[in-house]
Amino acid sequence: MVVMAYDASQYESRRRGYTEGYAATAAANQYSRTLSQQRGTRARQNALRQYEQAAPRLVRGYSQRNLVSPNVRSGIFNRAMQDFGSERVRGMSDFDMGQSEQMRGYDLEDARLLQQYRAQLGDLEQDKAREIADAARQLFAFRAGAM
Repeated sequence: MVVMAYDASQYESRRRGYTEGYAATAAANQYSRTLSQQRGTRARQNALRQYEQAAPRLVRGYSQRNLVSPNVRSGIFNRAMQDFGSERVRGMSDFDMGQSEQMRGYDLEDARLLQQYRAQLGDLEQDKAREIADAARQLFAFRAGAM
């Protein structure tokens, strides 16, 4: 009867592989998140700049029709400015919600990667425990048969 010896090196090698794989994918996810945040920040700044540039044009349009001046403010102009402000707030709110959704997606991916890594390590520990138990059973059987 041949007794199998427990070899920890194969488990250590697999553990290192899982750790390196997790670290690499988590780093890639974090980098993607950072790039997404940067793109989002630029896009938000562009949207704000467009609103800032549109406001004077809006006022100028009403001014040319004599609906607004230093002493005159028409109801139509006031309503247009309220609508413009509301649209700006709504647009920025929608934009921020979209960015938050993307960040939650990256958080979810981080959690998934961590869970997968922990599951791999748990499976590895079970395999290791099973092999140690098998080696112990074989050794016990060998000693019982040899005596």
